[in-house]
Amino acid sequence: MITIVYDNNLPDKRLQTAWGFACVIEGLAETILFDTGGNGKLLLSNMAAAGFNPEQIDSIVLSHIHADHTGGLHAFLGP
Repeated sequence: MITIVYDNNLPDKRLQTAWGFACVIEGLAETILFDTGGNGKLLLSNMAAAGFNPEQIDSIVLSHIHADHTGGLHAFLGP
């Protein structure tokens, strides 16, 4: 299952929108965070609103190094 947790156009009204992208991919073997959006605080807030805890994530995949796809990485990884 794929859940978009960061985008500039989200149909889920519980989530805030912003330029960038991130989604959570739930598979049989692991749960993947694909990209981290542009803002870590917003990413974590949207993940929580969608019912995801950062500890559930097994792997992170970054599609490319633009800030709107990698900007939330530092906040996701924590201090």
